[in-house]
Amino acid sequence: MYTLPKFIEERPNRRTGLLFRLMADLQRIAVSRQIAIVLMNQMSTRIGLSTGAVVGALGDGWAHRCNIRLLLSAPRNVDAERVAALLKSNSSPETVGRFRICQDGIRDIL
Repeated sequence: MYTLPKFIEERPNRRTGLLFRLMADLQRIAVSRQIAIVLMNQMSTRIGLSTGAVVGALGDGWAHRCNIRLLLSAPRNVDAERVAALLKSNSSPETVGRFRICQDGIRDIL
């Protein structure tokens, strides 16, 4: 995996296929072990005719492959309240939760 960026740089036409195989492998592991696997996708701006839209940097194909999509806030102050917005799920409605990251771990804010 340490050579993945170089591999993709040298073979840009194989990037999408490689990412899809990686996602399929991770989904298989998650189901077989009954665990959650959290992946991060940097957000970027897609410039359109009149406005820019915030989209995942790995593209639409990657975004459609995910079963659950969370948007996590990243406040400047690390001790500040954070927000997790459930944007996509096949089993739950869209919702928002508040939490804080502290020395004891991740804690709900009621």
